[in-house]
Formats: sequence, C-alpha cells, structure tokens
Amino acid sequence: MKNKKPDINLLDVVPVQTVQFETDDQQQIVLIQPKFTHQFMVKHVLPRLKKPNYRITLDKFGSTVWNYCDGKRSVADIAECLLKDFGDAIEPVHDRLGIFIRTLKKNRFIDYRIL
Repeated sequence: MKNKKPDINLLDVVPVQTVQFETDDQQQIVLIQPKFTHQFMVKHVLPRLKKPNYRITLDKFGSTVWNYCDGKRSVADIAECLLKDFGDAIEPVHDRLGIFIRTLKKNRFIDYRIL
C-alpha cells in the first residue's frame, strides 16, 4: 500500500524561498538555479560550463508573489496582498496563485512551512 501524503490546505501554508535570485533592470525577479547539485557534477562539470545556472525570469505577477514569499505570509495573506496591488487584473487570484505556488514547489524554488 502506498503512503498517502496528508491533505494540506494550500491557503494555510507559508512559502519560503529556497533559491538565490536577483532583480533585473525592469524590477522583475530572476531566479538562479544551479544546473547540477550532485557533488561529482558540481566539482567536475559545472566549472567547465559557460553558464552554470538556469536563469528564470518571472513576470510582474510572479515577481510580486516571489517578494511576498518571505517566510512570514501564508498563501491566503499573499492572495489578499495581490488583490490590493492588482485589483481585478489578477482574478481569479486563488486559482492563479495556487497553480503558481505549486509550480514553484514542484521545481524546488520554494518550500512550505505549515501553520
């Protein structure tokens, strides 16, 4: 029998950033993810690459969400902040935010802390 993961309410989790990032000249967030994490690959292959990191540029909505993922705000709090910042342009906020947060988690850009 498979171990079933416990169901969690995504609105109650607190996203925490786990990768390095920088801000470009248009004030958009650029996530920096190393191409390799295995010790052998980091030692022998990574130094030979011209570009050792993936660079993922977020749009204005994604950049705003990233800035709110400070380890203090829950996803529900982030949704409220997005509604204040963008109004109807972000609707349906909970659906869009849920998909984006799950994508960040799947790609290991954030981790969850459960309240």
